[in-house]
Amino acid sequence: MNVAPSSPTTITSHHVTPLCAEYVTCVNGHVKGDPDVTCFEACDNGANCCSGIDACKGFSGRVCKDGSCNGPAACQYAKIPLVANSCKDANGPPCYFAGSGGGTLVVGMKNSCNGERACQYLGQGRATGGGKVEYLLDSCNGYYGCANAGYQGTIGFIKSSCNGSRACNDLARDGGKSGNVQDSCNAAYSCDSAAKGTSKFIGEISMSCNGANACQYLTGINSTNLNNCCNSDNECTSKNELSLPAQCSVRGVTCIFFLFDVGVLLLLLCMFFTAPPKSFRLHFILVLMPLPT
Repeated sequence: MNVAPSSPTTITSHHVTPLCAEYVTCVNGHVKGDPDVTCFEACDNGANCCSGIDACKGFSGRVCKDGSCNGPAACQYAKIPLVANSCKDANGPPCYFAGSGGGTLVVGMKNSCNGERACQYLGQGRATGGGKVEYLLDSCNGYYGCANAGYQGTIGFIKSSCNGSRACNDLARDGGKSGNVQDSCNAAYSCDSAAKGTSKFIGEISMSCNGANACQYLTGINSTNLNNCCNSDNECTSKNELSLPAQCSVRGVTCIFFLFDVGVLLLLLCMFFTAPPKSFRLHFILVLMPLPT
């Protein structure tokens, strides 16, 4: 049986290192290289992983023998490269169909998706493909925490985020896009349905949206970054990049200069604007001109 003594990978912020003492590699619910053995059987008949009715039926990926994929249909038909201390709930099915149907969970998950339906359909592509999530670390724990997140949409990594009831449910689904989510969206409905729908975008979310409903339905047409803002209950509900509170905005400046060949610098025009993300932008347009005679 393809049961390894040590795993090849785990998940940290941007690196991959040893994962768990033992794991089982599954292909469509059976042990890779040994199709007569189910993953349930390779998990010591569910004692160490794949526990529950159809917990690993149709599952493809590596599951650690640490109690992962625990619960009814816990990882049924999911496609997850690595599952470590994740996808657990007695009521199930926490990771049902996650990463399947042409979708992609690029690296996998650790200490994540523990809760009823926490990550069902996460990063799923359905028949049309398109679902993508980089990885999950210490995230998406709670009732529907990241259910349908990245469903036919795109999300970067999710780290220490989306912990709470429906915290990131429907985030960036149906063609939406979100950047990395870090230390954010840790409250009930905090990022529920944000960036949901075709051409709806949010940039990186960092230390933000940590309040109930704080960023629910937040959307935009540009990759607006959120950094340490919208942390009060309901503060940014249904906002977009034009209606975010002041602490999410920046003062930018665009300047045009004439530069003469003797080194004289003449300020011609400066245009100030206010727009997120929270960063300072200064643009210079230099025009070379000969010195008048």
